[in-house]
Amino acid sequence: MIHSQSPLSMDVDQLWPASMEFQFLAVGTSAGTQTGNVCTPGTNLERGGKLLTDHIIDSSSKLYPVDEWVSVEVEVHGNEEVIHRVNGVEVLRYQHPQLDPREPSAQKLLAAGAPLQLSYGHIALQAESQPVWFRNIRIRNLDN
Repeated sequence: MIHSQSPLSMDVDQLWPASMEFQFLAVGTSAGTQTGNVCTPGTNLERGGKLLTDHIIDSSSKLYPVDEWVSVEVEVHGNEEVIHRVNGVEVLRYQHPQLDPREPSAQKLLAAGAPLQLSYGHIALQAESQPVWFRNIRIRNLDN
């Protein structure tokens, strides 16, 4: 998850932080037909100048076997643009990640003074419905 809200700002019963989630799916899942999607708990995004409010925006990737290492990369340019890559291939690009004022988690953040447009936040790793292993995690500042 990128542009994630702080764990300290989450409610005890809140399932996920408001964030932009790079979804990892493997062969055998019933959750989708590709990996590298973006899930939008408490958030929305834009593509091609159009606001999208769907919870899952599909990537163009395929699913990979659960026992195969897959390299994923998220290139984040603040609020301007986010690019998802799987094994070095771009699979999704979107712009202007933002809080969703219809969602309770986002409403709480907005009421506390958070900006609507997300240009920074925490990075969160999660395992939800199937095993996931992480290795070689690297964070690099990009030149503007």
